[in-house]
Amino acid sequence: MTGIARLALFGHPVGHSRSAQLFETWSAKSGPPLVYQPVEVRAEQLDAALERLRAGQWHGANVTIPHKTLLAARVDELTPEASRAGAVNVIVRGEDGTLLGANTDGEGFWEGCCATLGEPVPAGLALILGAGGAARGVAEALARRGREVRVVTRAPQRAVRDFAGLVAGCLDWEAPELESVARAAALVVQATPLGMAPVEHLAPPLPIEWLERALVVDLVYRPWETLFLRRARARGLRALNGWPMLVHQARLAAGLWFGIEAVRGFLEAAAEVESRDPLRRSA
Repeated sequence: MTGIARLALFGHPVGHSRSAQLFETWSAKSGPPLVYQPVEVRAEQLDAALERLRAGQWHGANVTIPHKTLLAARVDELTPEASRAGAVNVIVRGEDGTLLGANTDGEGFWEGCCATLGEPVPAGLALILGAGGAARGVAEALARRGREVRVVTRAPQRAVRDFAGLVAGCLDWEAPELESVARAAALVVQATPLGMAPVEHLAPPLPIEWLERALVVDLVYRPWETLFLRRARARGLRALNGWPMLVHQARLAAGLWFGIEAVRGFLEAAAEVESRDPLRRSA
């Protein structure tokens, strides 16, 4: 891209996102000149938003809830990761207006966890709570690394189809075997909106006493510590929020838009955003 890059975030809602602060801070410190615009897009407005993107109103876009799976069927081409996940969180616009859908959620999850922990994500069974677009990205990254993945969702039969080739099984919240699966899990990923502002008082209905040794990762980062994370930490479990995943998936997205050499300094800019976050709680 030359000149000022115009980027968008498509979602509904978009008020929870910190992506604009990340990209604008990076641009001001060391990155290319850009404008990052959160855009409220309902499902019925999605095609119109994509046409505006094709026409050049923006050079690229991020995608957040609830459109990640919808976009996989609406772009012109998918990266291998996005194709396997069936979900898109980054759109790259070609010079001719064609749209490439990519998924940096899964790799961002993996890199963010490893960087924060200072070691690889624990091997063994991974249990993902929820079956949306973010869950699919995480499942793809874990499955690609040979992890056994199981998903808990209200619609397990649909999830079996949606996660085909990525997971060893899908359970509903009332499944009798859920307790034994949870106790065996080395990793639990909370990938539902429960606990995210404005429903901070909610948590997924998984009894925390079932988790015996798992690393717990909640993909929510606003609030900084969800009810689910507080319960996990009170039980003595290692627990991370969704901030590392947000930062690393955004850095990977920037690499797709601007080239990998351009993203130097992105992590430093993210650390500055985190340090001045009034919502942050030490944990």
